[in-house]
Amino acid sequence: MKRKADPRLRSALNRILRTLPRLKAAVIGDLLVDEYVVGRTSRVSREAPVLIIRYQESRSTLGGAANTANNVASLGARAWPLGTVGEDAAGRSLMAQLRQAGMDTSSVIASAETPTITKTRILAGGLHTAVQQVIRIDREPE
Repeated sequence: MKRKADPRLRSALNRILRTLPRLKAAVIGDLLVDEYVVGRTSRVSREAPVLIIRYQESRSTLGGAANTANNVASLGARAWPLGTVGEDAAGRSLMAQLRQAGMDTSSVIASAETPTITKTRILAGGLHTAVQQVIRIDREPE
C-alpha cells in the first residue's frame, strides 16, 4: 500500500527548496580531482600476476570539498569553495570545472608549492564481468 506524503512535510520541503537560491554556502576543505581511467581486462601478464588492461577512456570530476560545493550548487544554492589547488594541469582543470558550475573561485588559492590532490581510480572489466575498481593511486603531498 502506497503511503501519502504528509502535507505539512511537503509544505516544509517546498519552503526549503524555494529558499535555496538565496543561500550562499562556504565549503572549506581539500579541493581535489577524482580521475577515472577505464579499460577492458584483456589477460594476465606473464611478467607478474597482474591484469593487463586495454585503455578505453578517462575522465576527471570534482572530488573532495569541490564535489561537495558542486552538490550545493546543483541544489540551487550559491557555493563558495575555499581551499588550495596546485599550479598544474589538474588544478587548472578543477578551477575550470568549478567556474563551469557557476561557482565563485576567488577564494581558491593556486600554489606552485603544492600539487593538486588527485585520486586516480583504475576501473576494469571484461566481456562477461562488471567494470569495477582495480586499484587507486593517490597523488598528494606527504
